[in-house]
Amino acid sequence: LATQAPPHGALLCMTFVFNLVRRHPPCTILLSDNGNRGSSASDPFDAAESDPAKARALESSLWELETLRRHYHHEVSRFVSVFKRDMSKRNKYTEIDLEKFITRSYDETYARENTKRLKMCAVHFPSTKEGHALFQ
Repeated sequence: LATQAPPHGALLCMTFVFNLVRRHPPCTILLSDNGNRGSSASDPFDAAESDPAKARALESSLWELETLRRHYHHEVSRFVSVFKRDMSKRNKYTEIDLEKFITRSYDETYARENTKRLKMCAVHFPSTKEGHALFQ
């Protein structure tokens, strides 16, 4: 769901998953690299299976995190780093409050991004003998 949701929805999904993994430490196995990261094609999880014991969920991994690490929205790609924390130290990290992500909308996300100061960067177009390559 997080890979198909808008940025504020992806943040909400990742926050929910983080809190679940923090509450249930045996699920940290899903954060380990089983060779499935970045690819849903090799994922052994069977979503069509009605019996959770036969769905092979614990043989899978949260490969979606690798996809979200390359998300176009910087907040989403930066949020993935919270999963690199050592989840075995439960007293060190508190759960993330879902409330601030539930109420967020496109308008709020746009307003938040629109008020940020942009960094200036130089733009250089290679030139040729005839003129600028950009206009040819």
